[in-house]
Amino acid sequence: YKALWVTYQIIASVSYTSDIKFPAPFCSMLDLMSFFSLDVLCFDCIWSHDNSSSRYFRTLLLWCTTPLMLTVLVVMGGILRLVLLQHQTTANPEKSQPESRMNIISEHMWLSLLFVYMVLPPVVYRQLQFFDCLTLSSGARYVRTDTSVDCSGSAYMEFKPIVITFAMMYLLIPFVWLFFLSLHRAALDPPTSNDEHLALFIRDSNPDLAPLRFLFADYKCSKWWFDIVDMYRRLFFIAVLPLVSAKSSTRASFGCFLAIVSAVYFREAQPYRTDFSNFLAHIAQYSLLVTYFSILVIETHSMNPIGLKGFRLGLFLVSINFAILLSTLVFAYFTFLSKKKKQDLLNFKAKNYEDARNYTANKFNTTFEAIRLHSIPSSDALVFHYTSFEFADSYRKAGIPAQDKYGGIPVTLRPPHASTDIEFQVFNETAPKTLAKNIFPNEEVFVLSLPRIFLEPLPGFESDNGVFMISAVTLNALRPSTFASVIDESPWLASFTLLPPHRILRSFLVMDINRTRRRISFIKPMKPHRPSKGRLRRNSSISAKMEEVDHGFERMEFMKDVPMKHTVEIVNLDDISTWGKAMERIREEARLSDLIPLYHYTSSFVVPMVLRGGLRMSSQGQGDGGVYLST
Repeated sequence: YKALWVTYQIIASVSYTSDIKFPAPFCSMLDLMSFFSLDVLCFDCIWSHDNSSSRYFRTLLLWCTTPLMLTVLVVMGGILRLVLLQHQTTANPEKSQPESRMNIISEHMWLSLLFVYMVLPPVVYRQLQFFDCLTLSSGARYVRTDTSVDCSGSAYMEFKPIVITFAMMYLLIPFVWLFFLSLHRAALDPPTSNDEHLALFIRDSNPDLAPLRFLFADYKCSKWWFDIVDMYRRLFFIAVLPLVSAKSSTRASFGCFLAIVSAVYFREAQPYRTDFSNFLAHIAQYSLLVTYFSILVIETHSMNPIGLKGFRLGLFLVSINFAILLSTLVFAYFTFLSKKKKQDLLNFKAKNYEDARNYTANKFNTTFEAIRLHSIPSSDALVFHYTSFEFADSYRKAGIPAQDKYGGIPVTLRPPHASTDIEFQVFNETAPKTLAKNIFPNEEVFVLSLPRIFLEPLPGFESDNGVFMISAVTLNALRPSTFASVIDESPWLASFTLLPPHRILRSFLVMDINRTRRRISFIKPMKPHRPSKGRLRRNSSISAKMEEVDHGFERMEFMKDVPMKHTVEIVNLDDISTWGKAMERIREEARLSDLIPLYHYTSSFVVPMVLRGGLRMSSQGQGDGGVYLST
């Protein structure tokens, strides 16, 4: 909503900022949009009987003080609620709610910030109108919005310091916002490599940021400061532009230039956290551009030869603004339908399993052969993972978690009809220890497609050529940057190591189950399991948040993210001799470890990002998308 509010607030003020009377019906449209600039508040009507210049001063003073008084009332209301809460807590200690205090503070801060966000530009706009004076041929100067006020008079000069004080006070408000936000800079932009989803989750779950959430909630983590920049951009359009020049054409030229710069920025920076908001903000800048360009058309009469003047020009401007709004709504509607269709497909896939309890060996063979031929690439292997009926639904929604016992996810090459006691032993040992005795881990089988190169011998079963695993280190490298194919993101955001659910091609129920049992819902999650292997440290506030999430993974002995075992040193090689010696040392170390050194070339500024998040596949290249290495 911020993108729309900002755009229409700027357009509503364009008639004054350009000192142009627009033709109907665009003029009527601007009158209807006066709500955005708060022109509906007729403070000067209070003194309608007074036609002296003091009326203007009293009205301006009311504009300067009313927002401050209303903000104070909101703050006092919050203080009163806190006092009442403290009284209730003292009277009934057993019913105390520690989080209520923070909720009250957050609610009143949100309301205060929303109010200031809406009224700041219109108030500053009226304060700076005080300095916008018309100079007549006689040399006399009068305020343009009220020519009864003499800019050289004693009353004007006495009131001038008051207006300057209030104007400076209001103009510094965004800097105050920036100061308080900068105190929480590390929390606003968490260091989580390139995982924007995880960073947003950590930021949104931080209770310390709740009072300031209005200022950053709509933006990406790296753009936590954007509300302050956008406020000053809005102030320039609404309040400063009329003071740039006395000529309407000059003002319009500045408006066009700033609209073009804004359009380029919104297209490249994408500051909002949602694609739709970025698209809306980008398109809105063209609405501003057309509006300011129309001022040049009116001033120069350049469109008169083709008949675009008067009513036609006004109708054209109305059509442009409504067309942009309509196209935005249509885009939002179809985007919603597309996401809903995709989500419905994921939900269907997550709940869908095939009853294969009566399948013959021939039926299994023909089914899996068809999958091999039509559903997996030649570089992948068709493997199987057994689990219980209770947990299969969670796996299809979030992914298959890695097991602490084996340091990864065990899989087998043997299909259900050819399984042996080894499969029962492997997947029975990986089953959650909290399961009831009548729940078996081999009730349902997942058919997976995994690259053969990722399969490693399963610890303890190296002599068996049928069971393998995909290690946690490999799974972390495969961690997606987005969760488009994941229904339940919470285990990923809680740092569990999982195989993405899109790797599950089919799922089959292969054992009889008690139909009266329902799938485990994990209404009361247990304390997070501390695996024996190393994992990344979790933020304490995030851990508390994740304990409320109903994903159930905390009850099972699953692995968290495994940190990298190797350290990387960045070395600047100044000459070819140093380069040669470094390469000889690397080749020797690789030879002793029975490894082959590979090289990946990139720009120096990309190196820190690679060290944080690993090498990312390109979408295109001479050999199609992938990571390019050289020997």
